[in-house]
Amino acid sequence: MRKRNLTGLLFAAAFVMAGTQFGSVEAQARPHHGEDWENRWEDRWDDDRWDDDDDDDCWDDDDDDRWDDDRWDDDDDDRWEGGHGHGNGNHGGGNNGEHRPATGGAVNVVYFCEEDNTVWANGVIWAAGLVDGKGNVNSSELTNVPEGYKLKEVGDFYYDGGAELRIQIVPEQKLGGMVNVVYVCEEENHVWANGEIWAAGLVDGKGNVNSSELTNVPEGYKLKEVGDFYYDGGSELRIQIVPWYR
Repeated sequence: MRKRNLTGLLFAAAFVMAGTQFGSVEAQARPHHGEDWENRWEDRWDDDRWDDDDDDDCWDDDDDDRWDDDRWDDDDDDRWEGGHGHGNGNHGGGNNGEHRPATGGAVNVVYFCEEDNTVWANGVIWAAGLVDGKGNVNSSELTNVPEGYKLKEVGDFYYDGGAELRIQIVPEQKLGGMVNVVYVCEEENHVWANGEIWAAGLVDGKGNVNSSELTNVPEGYKLKEVGDFYYDGGSELRIQIVPWYR
């Protein structure tokens, strides 16, 4: 009886010790945070700080105004337009990019009249048709023509950008002119075509010719009358003469 009890006690003690060790091993294998450790770790990885889908706006290139700033937007930023920068390449600096030509400019006009052998430097006019200092000057822009004169030709005058543009002018009313004088002596029925004389009194080719200007009277003859003879601008002016002896 005693032997059986001792054996049973020893068996019971061994069973208890084995159970204790097994419990210790199971306890070591369990997570330190209890049974909900898996859910807790999942929540950490699902935090907004690590979630690209729901990430904070600081990582969102589409919504962040910092990345849409005009400083980086070549399409909208005026600083990158040609001619405003100082670099080369794509920034529109000192390269062969956009060139905006200067239109219009001042022109120093000098007028001259060959008939009078005179020259007028009447100053500067503004010509709208110039491009980078050269181009056409229209006659309508020549507003400082000398008084009493007009342009010999109208239209466009090319200006090469030099110191002056020379424009030819003529009197508004042509004063004086050549007259083909034909002398006639009725008494002797003679005619002399001694050529042309200069008549200062003509206006636009017509007017009075004074007897003092008839310097080519045929030798041995004199004017039948003295004074002014009207010239109508035709092909000739016929003047009566008589022999000297009369």
